[in-house]
Amino acid sequence: MEPWGRYASGISELIAAVLLILPKTRVYGALIGLGIISGAIFFHLTSLGIEINNDGGLLFIYALVVFSSCAMLGVLHRKQLPI
Repeated sequence: MEPWGRYASGISELIAAVLLILPKTRVYGALIGLGIISGAIFFHLTSLGIEINNDGGLLFIYALVVFSSCAMLGVLHRKQLPI
């Protein structure tokens, strides 16, 4: 999977970031970001561990902050969804 998995993940994160900047697509960026970061949290909890390379769990905390932010943006802009 290396390095193509990192490339795909980085491109997906870049797309989510661009969508978050634009007001009309903010909810879609939040949903994509929520999906990406959910995978990161999953792997932290299953195979990677909370602490990686003696970072004190900082990457995991960042993942939780991004997850919370994307979830909050998704809820705040849910009326933009065509459902």
